[in-house]
Amino acid sequence: MARAEQVKRFEITYIDWSGNEVSSEYFTGTERELCKHADGKCAPWESWLFSELKAVTKEDCRAAEKVLDELEYANGREAREKYESELERLSKDFDLFRWYDRENLRWMALPKGLHRDWVAVTCYRERERWYSRENALVFYHDASLACEGCERERYENVFFGLYEGLSEVTDGMEW
Repeated sequence: MARAEQVKRFEITYIDWSGNEVSSEYFTGTERELCKHADGKCAPWESWLFSELKAVTKEDCRAAEKVLDELEYANGREAREKYESELERLSKDFDLFRWYDRENLRWMALPKGLHRDWVAVTCYRERERWYSRENALVFYHDASLACEGCERERYENVFFGLYEGLSEVTDGMEW
């Protein structure tokens, strides 16, 4: 019985014959899929290298955000140095962003390279962050098929907003 390959996150770097970096991208999949993808995108005069990225969970992201939010406004030189060292340490594993949550300027930490696919959905007055547009599309499509009436309309509004490529989507209902 064949063993299933594990899905991982990679950073691919394309280099030319002289060893200069041409471009880089992030990829999620198995090593076999990675090789097929990179070979297909690589120009004849280029080669490619890859490195596996550390697996990061949503809990890791929340912990990083909390640390940065707590340390950001700390007073004193020691506190400022700790804040800067944490920021440097966390930026190795996370893409860090600043955003407003209605009242405060906050930190958002996402796994490296994942921010390109990040979407925010507000449905039933609750805001969710999805780290994969594809997962959000599947969820809201399935939800719309399983419901009727007003609830179905909400889910369809979200689904079509995601399908159109919006990064911030609402269910379209006014309260």
